[in-house]
Amino acid sequence: MESTRSANRVGPKLVFGILLMAAGLSSLLERLGVIDHFDLGRWWPLILVAIGAGKLTGQAPDRQQGWFFLGMGAWFLIITTTAVSFGDTWPVLLLLWGVSTIWSGLRKQDVARGGDAAVDSIARADEASRENSHVN
Repeated sequence: MESTRSANRVGPKLVFGILLMAAGLSSLLERLGVIDHFDLGRWWPLILVAIGAGKLTGQAPDRQQGWFFLGMGAWFLIITTTAVSFGDTWPVLLLLWGVSTIWSGLRKQDVARGGDAAVDSIARADEASRENSHVN
């Protein structure tokens, strides 16, 4: 019960709050002259990475979205902070889209056949019935 409560504390609101604090702190330090101009235009993909990290702590559909945001944020971060351009990397998106499509199709087939969860529950029920028969 306690682990469920602590797991629910980390989520999108926490990540968004940390993002706001980081933006405020960097702006404050820039205005005080502690750091030179902070080019947010180059680092905006970190917002996508943070959203993705926050969604990874949620339920299954949120985790899938989390991986999407994390991947897109990382991709945009590479494009905006290195010499690699969109023109150099767009084929990677096609490859990842293909892998995602195949993965999704395989998972749906596994669920349609009952998947590992059904096998695990049958095995546990069988084990429990054996333990009950040994007790009697």
